Amino acid sequence: MDTPVFWSGFGQVVILVLIQIGGFGVMSFGTLLGVLTARRLGLKSRISAAAETKSSGFGDVRRVLVGVLLISVIVETVLALILAVRFRAGYGYGLGDAVWHGVFHSISSFNNAGFALYSDNLMGFVGDPWICLPIAAAVIIGGLGFPVLFELGREYRRPILWSMHTKLVVVGSAVLLAGGTVFLTAVEWANPATLGGLHPAERVLAGFFQSVITRTAGFNSIDIAQMDPVSWLGMDILMFIGGGPAGTAGGLKITTFAVLFFILSTELQGGTAVNIFGKRLSRAVHRQAITVVLLAIALVTGSTMFLMLITDFGQERILFEVVSAFATVGLSTGITAGMPPAGQLVLILLMFVGRLGPVTLGAALALRERPCSMNTPRKGPSLARNIFSSHSAAASDKASSVVVIGLGRFGGSLALELEAQGTEVLGIDASEEIVQSYNGRLTHVVRADSTKEEALRQLSVHEFDRAVVGIGSDIEASILTTSRILKFQRPQIWAKAISEPHAEILGQLGVEHVIRPEHDMGKRVAHLVLGSILDYVEFEDDFVMIRTSPPSAVRDRPLGVLGLRDKFGVTIVAVKRPGGTWGHTTAQTVLYDDDQIIVQGSKSKAERFSTMP
Repeated sequence: MDTPVFWSGFGQVVILVLIQIGGFGVMSFGTLLGVLTARRLGLKSRISAAAETKSSGFGDVRRVLVGVLLISVIVETVLALILAVRFRAGYGYGLGDAVWHGVFHSISSFNNAGFALYSDNLMGFVGDPWICLPIAAAVIIGGLGFPVLFELGREYRRPILWSMHTKLVVVGSAVLLAGGTVFLTAVEWANPATLGGLHPAERVLAGFFQSVITRTAGFNSIDIAQMDPVSWLGMDILMFIGGGPAGTAGGLKITTFAVLFFILSTELQGGTAVNIFGKRLSRAVHRQAITVVLLAIALVTGSTMFLMLITDFGQERILFEVVSAFATVGLSTGITAGMPPAGQLVLILLMFVGRLGPVTLGAALALRERPCSMNTPRKGPSLARNIFSSHSAAASDKASSVVVIGLGRFGGSLALELEAQGTEVLGIDASEEIVQSYNGRLTHVVRADSTKEEALRQLSVHEFDRAVVGIGSDIEASILTTSRILKFQRPQIWAKAISEPHAEILGQLGVEHVIRPEHDMGKRVAHLVLGSILDYVEFEDDFVMIRTSPPSAVRDRPLGVLGLRDKFGVTIVAVKRPGGTWGHTTAQTVLYDDDQIIVQGSKSKAERFSTMP
């Protein structure tokens, strides 16, 4: 129906109110679903839910609703003012008409509705950048999604801190907008019914505007029915992908297709794990993205085939209508009104399913997720690896998820190193400032009071393979947190102690792995400061390994004839020549003055040997 002709002023007001309610509801629903789903799930499942219902954190409902409302009001008000001024100054509208047209098109564009107060939509403004560009900007902002807008507003100066979700949406949107602009402008450049009759600058503007609108606002500044079928096919792809999660745009969402792109890229390169912006993607997200896309393709294909059976329209036009309906775009090649009632009902159902289907299905799949281990390769020695492998064989190379509580110097460094090794990490700290500093550096970081058992349960700490309590400055919080985790009887615990009494209490609680990083590092540095020892590692049961230079008593003769164990009680296990690499020693190895060696043995004997001249 022709909006300005068919509907009265009252009807147009009703449409505008419904658009505003619908847009606010979709953004709120998508974001709240992410928040509520995250509260139901453990870390592994929350990664899955983030594919379609990404929220900006563990915020409450009121904060989400207020944030959505504030963003909507600000964007729509600014755009309404710009458009009203343009309608008044550029087209001679009366003040009331200018304001009404500005408000209507502002709300319609930000909420990606595509309704216009002109019979030819926005074709009369095809070359006017003061109309097209502000509307395009509102469509883009609305299509990014509230979680992205919230994070951009908070960290717009520090892109390095953006989450994987925000980076995918921003980068993906830019790529699709640029690609769509180039494609549509090139294909339609010489088409006299669309861009061919415009000036070159206006053709680029129209191509850009249509690229923006196709994902997924429904305006048009050129005649869609007169476009080349190749353009329709390209627009099908853009509509099908859509915008960002928890936004006013439709489609399957940029994040879903970004996941598929990186999966494909990883497979083509022969990789074993999908990494996006330096972060490893959970395999659960792989499965969900593939599931959602395949179901959507099946729905679009089936609907297209059904409409081809009951109508006489061409396949390219029917496919365009189906994808436009599924992605809730609103663009048409002009055949919708000519379809039989059954065909129109199919399009209505597609719009309903397309509007709520992807986000709801994503959450449903996440809620069905069951915990599962994920083995990842680990390379190179590190503090994190040493901690989790030096105490027991059971702790070796089996931890796929670790929660680090307390993100101070020790806990923060440990969490970053674990994440760099491909381990799932959840960082928890009571300080909002510290949590914000790790946002974007850790995939999952949240502010919570770890001394509260309910908070730990909500974060599903019991689902993790390992737990590190890195709280040092507050001994009471360290002890309470450790005791709460011990009740779960699930994750192995490593706890930091800052003093001998602190370590004793943790041991009495039942913590098997007590760490004293400052104390241990102090002992190590003390040996290094002496000068004769180049490196020092102390193990349990009075056993050490020392890197040093060979004493004169063991130089220039094969090790096999020296009787080191009998004379000194130590073993030289490795040697490094100048400019060379480390290698194992044998009975025939001869040491020289400029070599470096690794000596192992009891603490007293190894230290005595390393200080020999």
